[in-house]
Amino acid sequence: SLTRVTVNQEMRNEIEANQKYFAETLGLQPGDSALFINGLHIDLDIQNPFSILDILKQEGRIMDGLYNLGIKNKDLSKLLNVNVYPVEENPALDIRHSAIIWMNDLERDQKYRSWPSSYQELLRPTFPGVIRQIRRNIFNLVLFIDPAQEDAVELVKLAELFYHHNIPLRYWLRNGIFSFYDDPLMLLNVIYLKR
Repeated sequence: SLTRVTVNQEMRNEIEANQKYFAETLGLQPGDSALFINGLHIDLDIQNPFSILDILKQEGRIMDGLYNLGIKNKDLSKLLNVNVYPVEENPALDIRHSAIIWMNDLERDQKYRSWPSSYQELLRPTFPGVIRQIRRNIFNLVLFIDPAQEDAVELVKLAELFYHHNIPLRYWLRNGIFSFYDDPLMLLNVIYLKR
């Protein structure tokens, strides 16, 4: 039987290396199974044999088109294995988190009530480099500030200038060093007291 067959060390090392690679890159644990066609993950819970056949035909057309462009052999294989869908992105900062306290809210603050709220405003012509005054939290400015640094005042002045000139940005100040200055208003007080 298969359980009595001895596996040489070279094959054992290769299997362990593959298991480690698949666990790190795809989240596949030993014993899991997955289907990939030219690097494209096929979810077997959703796909059926006919949809897989359609995917194979589409990939064949892509390969044929690349071959007609002069991309052949190893270059074709390398190009088809490029991951166009990144596994998972870990943003440096998730601005949707409830711990984030914004200094202003374009959608709710009284100051911005006269601005239009329709996304159609983005399609209207304007001068180059001008951000449309729209009552939506589309554009965000996040400043990580160390109150001990003199440059922090300049960054706060810039944010303050944007605010007073009604630039449609949502602002968030965050202390980069001390957690007891996490409240943006307290952080501003510390920076301006230092001046």
